[in-house]
Amino acid sequence: MKNLLFLLTFSLMLGACSGSTEDHDQHPSHAATDRAETPEMATNDEFLTSFSVALDAYFDLKDALVKTDAENAAQYAEILHARLELVEIDDLSEQASVLWADAGTQATEAANSIVSESDVEEQRVQFEHVSNAFINMVKAYGPFENTIYRQTCPMVRGGSADWLSREENIMNPYHGDRMLNCGSVVERI
Repeated sequence: MKNLLFLLTFSLMLGACSGSTEDHDQHPSHAATDRAETPEMATNDEFLTSFSVALDAYFDLKDALVKTDAENAAQYAEILHARLELVEIDDLSEQASVLWADAGTQATEAANSIVSESDVEEQRVQFEHVSNAFINMVKAYGPFENTIYRQTCPMVRGGSADWLSREENIMNPYHGDRMLNCGSVVERI
């Protein structure tokens, strides 16, 4: 009976994590963040260059969490924190400044929390805050030179959680090798 229950639970998990890379615009938790509802904001070259450097650090942090590497995740979070502090925010439009004050601060504080955390599961909780902030900023401050993929996993702490990736292929930072390919592409930015 236990084996049957385990198999049923496992098959439901696999069904929820189909690994599909199709767009899911009707996904209820993402309906309010479609590109049409998040207009691009006027920025300047200095801001975009420094923000892109911080975005590179975000991707390094994500990759460390994919590998379930708490030590490297903490190191990359420290780099991300430092790079966020160096983002050139002078001469931004009022709207872009307001977003930075909110999302930039959220990302900086969550990255700092990851630095001081040695438990990878707790790092992943904070990474969700970093990701939500970066998703809002990337959508608003873009477009960027290359496509950035917004991806989601429907099985994170009783709900779903999103992240950004350079690659369309799903590599889940919230589960690592437990469910590496669990998720789908929600949006191409």
